[in-house]
Amino acid sequence: MTTATAYLIRYQVVPAGFGTTLAAMRAGGDPRLDAYLVAAVSRGWTLTALGDALGITREGVRLRCLKFPGFIGEVPDVPEAPRKPVAHRPPRRQRLLIKPEMAEKLRQMQAVAATVNGGMATDDPARRVSEEFAAICADLVAQGVSVYTIAKTLGVTDGAIFFRLARHGYRPPAPSQGRFPYRNRKIGDPERVA
Repeated sequence: MTTATAYLIRYQVVPAGFGTTLAAMRAGGDPRLDAYLVAAVSRGWTLTALGDALGITREGVRLRCLKFPGFIGEVPDVPEAPRKPVAHRPPRRQRLLIKPEMAEKLRQMQAVAATVNGGMATDDPARRVSEEFAAICADLVAQGVSVYTIAKTLGVTDGAIFFRLARHGYRPPAPSQGRFPYRNRKIGDPERVA
């Protein structure tokens, strides 16, 4: 896994050597302290980390940086602030699309399959088309085409495709639909729920 430095670590601790140098400069009244603080802030050190090393508040560090007039000579050498590595995200999965010829065939089959209801005879050609349509949709889903893509291609909702796949046994039905059998029921059958 590759990593890249992206943003600063929030709770920083100044290295011991650099912190000791800053504290000695403050104790001795060294005029270069403000230059070191400005350089440290520009390298990514937080005001809190610098203030902890000096024994003052972050606001005290901020005010010292504000009153610094600017660098005239060389900029002091200040260690780089630590940065947090951020893992790269894997690339997004390419969406699989349906070929135009297959899409047209599915639209024709879907128009016929929409006419099938529970009272239709099991040997009716429309019921066979409906079952073949559900099998093709299930095969496309198994190949990696999303249900949303199939629904968008056909001009129906994704819920209609999910329900069709459940009705024909290619996926488990929703809990609210699981107790209602659909296949091989006739209109006068007392087991059939309308």
